[in-house]
Amino acid sequence: MDNSAVFSEDHKRVNTKFLGVVFLYMFLGLAITALTAFLYALMLAKLYPDPNTLSQLSEQGQNVLLFSVIGAMIIAIIDSFAMPFISRKSGIAPWFGYILYALCIGVALSVVLLAGVSYALIGEAFGITSLIFLVMAAIGAFSKANLTPLAFVGLALLLGIMMVSTFWLIFMAFNGFGGYYLYYYAVSVGIVVVMMLFIAYDVNRMVAIADQGITTNNVALYCAFSLYGDFISLFLRILMILLSTRRN
Repeated sequence: MDNSAVFSEDHKRVNTKFLGVVFLYMFLGLAITALTAFLYALMLAKLYPDPNTLSQLSEQGQNVLLFSVIGAMIIAIIDSFAMPFISRKSGIAPWFGYILYALCIGVALSVVLLAGVSYALIGEAFGITSLIFLVMAAIGAFSKANLTPLAFVGLALLLGIMMVSTFWLIFMAFNGFGGYYLYYYAVSVGIVVVMMLFIAYDVNRMVAIADQGITTNNVALYCAFSLYGDFISLFLRILMILLSTRRN
């Protein structure tokens, strides 16, 4: 029997299992976020209904939503920085931090439901996001080349978008906001492209990590956290584009 063939088959099996665990953890985070957003929006709608409308919160409910979203985002930011530090010190996979982050993002995303965005539109945005994500993940997973340059291209493009946005906003402030929608769509498409590059890079990096034999549960959770962030960012931008398109 060819020992190299056996080793190659075992190596491929380990890589496949590692990638499967990463995507499972990512989907778990997305499920926690979706469920939290739905339940939190439902709770606020029940506790602070607006007597004049069926789809809006009372003034007190809006204040509760505003402060809870701000608090959730602050906690999420602190958590994202604290997770690596605590995990390195303890050597334990940061499950608490990951779940807490997913819960906080769910609280923040409850705004989408309370703003009256239809489930059909949310489902459409989720479907488009999933399709783009799968395509870019496949490119990253099956590419034989190192896709690290994509990360630098994405960062450069993101920096360019930020610079152009700054100058464009200053220009519109002095000359009127007649070109706002053109600006908005250009920035939105640019951010979608950036996220696509990051997804391909992150999955390609995951494969490289698995090839090196670093397939611990801790590493898998970090990879899942990275992909989770990519998916949420892409989903929100696509949802905003769809909302803007429907309203125009």
